[in-house]
Amino acid sequence: MAKGTRPDLRANRARNWHDLEASSVTRLLGVDPNAGLTSPEVVTGRLQYGLNSCEGVGSRRITVTLVLLSFSTIIGFLLTAAILNSAVRDNIEAFSILVVVVMSAIVGFVYVLKAARALDAMQYATQATVRVRRAGQENQIKAEELVPGDLVILSAGDSVPADARLIETRELQVQESALTGKSIAVGKGSSRAATDAPLDQRQSMVYLGTTICSGNAVAAVVATGVQTELGKRAACDN
Repeated sequence: MAKGTRPDLRANRARNWHDLEASSVTRLLGVDPNAGLTSPEVVTGRLQYGLNSCEGVGSRRITVTLVLLSFSTIIGFLLTAAILNSAVRDNIEAFSILVVVVMSAIVGFVYVLKAARALDAMQYATQATVRVRRAGQENQIKAEELVPGDLVILSAGDSVPADARLIETRELQVQESALTGKSIAVGKGSSRAATDAPLDQRQSMVYLGTTICSGNAVAAVVATGVQTELGKRAACDN
């Protein structure tokens, strides 16, 4: 590949990065695993993919507000109906209405809580700073400046700033509750995962919004912003 040129990853967004060997990942990304991206390559990536941010899901708070208002209106009508039925001593129907009210409230709460957590995790991760390997040097940049192909250096306490394929690891443990809902930290490594492995079993990947509990790693960014798993989830909930 000519210096300063990189593949257009938009054709590979559906690629199963987790089931590829680490060497194949860096080759497909067009990045030298020892040196990282050059300045021209970073500029090209920025033009192709934009900032690693959640601008595409910026209407989340409006959506959440509308959902809450809708549920409040429905629940208001149902409670009114229950009170009226109770007043005329139709206790069975009143009880049925109250059950519907409770179920609706629970569903609405879970939906809003899940959406809010996903967006909060995404915003926090992309507003932090991250260490990267670029042009043979280790630099610290804003996470929103990451582009696919960047080599990020992760250690305990770091919030993962983008979806990335692990290239080097040492005793890595990652907390993925923001994405999978599971509170137990999972072990990660650079060996390829099975092609059909579900997201929570892809040990060769780390995802935006998750947190490094222990160990350290070098990972190649494969997706940023709304193209990440968390970004897609937040966008779909809008």
